[in-house]
Amino acid sequence: LSDPLPLADNRLRMEFGERRDRSLGRLRGDLYVKSAYAEYEGLGGFDLRLGRMLMYDLGQTWVDGLHIRRPLADDGRGSGLEFGVFGGLTPNPLTYAFDTDYQGGGAHIRWQGEQGHVGLSSTFSMYDGKKDRLFINSAAHWQLVDGLFLSYNATADLYAFKERDGALLITTKPQVTNAFANIAWWATPQVQFRLSGALYR
Repeated sequence: LSDPLPLADNRLRMEFGERRDRSLGRLRGDLYVKSAYAEYEGLGGFDLRLGRMLMYDLGQTWVDGLHIRRPLADDGRGSGLEFGVFGGLTPNPLTYAFDTDYQGGGAHIRWQGEQGHVGLSSTFSMYDGKKDRLFINSAAHWQLVDGLFLSYNATADLYAFKERDGALLITTKPQVTNAFANIAWWATPQVQFRLSGALYR
């Protein structure tokens, strides 16, 4: 049999997680599928992922659907600009099960350079086909000078939507829901000094 995608580097990935729940005085742990997707790289200049994906670098966006990435520029040294879009269903936020009531999608852009990377993404969520929330996320890891690194990841909840009399109304003001920043200095190959801070709402 011939390879159906002869130009692509394809593979399957799967990861499980455990959801803990305490009911009737007993702690119960249930396994669930955290990610399970097929990945095709170099397919006509595109990278495709199909299945359940937990995208850590995009604010831990969770989608049962399709993710398409396209490098826009490459200087031949591993540096360049990448653009991507994704969308599909979203796992049930309580049970983590496949659920057609929840949908989501978005887009992202990422620059990869010799000193590190920086990215920006926008994600929307829907419930039963109606707009629910809109998020924006930015993450980076960058070498400022030799031995000194800056990393951060921040997500802002821009809007929450609510339908009233056939109209979509904004019900919350934009706010940063979580943020993390870290500065690390390698004084020697064996000694590192680190300063970190986090915000969760």
